Amino acid sequence: NPPDNTNLIFDCVVGIIDPLRSDVIDAVRTAQSAGVVVRMVTGDNIATASAIARQCGILTSNGTAIEGPNFRKMTPRELDAILP
Repeated sequence: NPPDNTNLIFDCVVGIIDPLRSDVIDAVRTAQSAGVVVRMVTGDNIATASAIARQCGILTSNGTAIEGPNFRKMTPRELDAILP
């Protein structure tokens, strides 16, 4: 028997954010100003990862975010086209 799903009341939606550490933005900026191309690899959802990368200055308006399965399927030629 499925659980009773009648007469239910939607109470609320809760969202949480794990804010960046205070030193991350400066650390990324320092590395970039020294000529380091900063990349981020994470297991987060692509939308979450993109938002975090934008916040800390890694993902720019002309940058690319790629999910792991798609990245692993890329040929060396395709990788050369997107990596510095």
